[in-house]
Amino acid sequence: MYTRLKAQAKSFGLYESREIALAAGDSVRITKNFGSGVDRFTNNELCRVAAVDQDSIHLEDGRLIKVAEALHLNQGIAVTSHASQGKTVDQVIVSVPVSAFSQANQAQFYVSMS
Repeated sequence: MYTRLKAQAKSFGLYESREIALAAGDSVRITKNFGSGVDRFTNNELCRVAAVDQDSIHLEDGRLIKVAEALHLNQGIAVTSHASQGKTVDQVIVSVPVSAFSQANQAQFYVSMS
C-alpha cells in the first residue's frame, strides 16, 4: 500500500489559498512554474511589482500575472538558502535559529553565501 501511495505522490500537489497584500515596489517570489497569458514564470524567480489592478499584477519587466488564475507566488522578502542560491544580491543576512544549529555546517554556510 505504501509503495503505491508513494508512486502516486507526483500526481497531485497540496497548496494553501490565502490573500496577500501587494503594492508597487513589492517583491514577489514565484513558487511554481506556470504561464499567465503569453508570459511564463519560473519557480523561485524573484519579481518586482510595478502596479496592481483588479485584473492583473503588472511586473517591472513588463509581464502580467492575471489574478483570475491560480497564483503560485508569495512575498519575496525572505527566501530559503537553497531557493536563493545563484541569485545576485548586494547584501545577505543568514539567520540560523538555535534549534537548527545541528544542521548548520560549512557546506550549508557556502550554500547560504552563494
